[in-house]
Amino acid sequence: ISRLGSKRVIQGFIGIFTVVFIVAGIGVLGLNKLSKSLNSVYKNSLIPERDLATITKLQYDNRFHLEELLTGLSASKHSELLTAISSNNQKLDAILDKHINDDYFIPVEKEHLKQYQRVLKQYRILERKVISLHETGKTDSANIVFKFQTYVPFSDAIKRLDKLEDEELSTGAEEVKTTLELANQVRLLMYVAVFVAI
Repeated sequence: ISRLGSKRVIQGFIGIFTVVFIVAGIGVLGLNKLSKSLNSVYKNSLIPERDLATITKLQYDNRFHLEELLTGLSASKHSELLTAISSNNQKLDAILDKHINDDYFIPVEKEHLKQYQRVLKQYRILERKVISLHETGKTDSANIVFKFQTYVPFSDAIKRLDKLEDEELSTGAEEVKTTLELANQVRLLMYVAVFVAI
């Protein structure tokens, strides 16, 4: 091979390696973006969804504990039920406080969360009233408050949680869609890199 031919072969290899290096670099950048996008789905969708499910569970648990307290069927568990209600309220408040002050929720979702918090405060006032009436032996009055006054704020709070969950699912679906699109772009770049290398 002549000197000129050798030079062209070397230039050809350099050109191919340059293209492969550029495409691979773009692929690595794409993978980094994909990693960030997956982290965003985890942080902004999965964690809040898990916490919303926990909030819902705690609120229902407290409703059942309060009803169990009033029925008197678990008289031996009286102090345990009161402790469970108090503990669940503390856990629920900690989750709410965390999300009111973090960036997991977008502004619309935070507004739903604040509305839920306001309704929950109304429910808690009635919850304490039921417990107080029960503790002072006014069981009939406690039952009346429980059956006829606590239902509306309880169901309103659950409806607000449902709206928040719907909003969160919509946001999460958008993030997943964006992540999948990014994954497809990275895959395409990898195919291009393999084709160019061949």
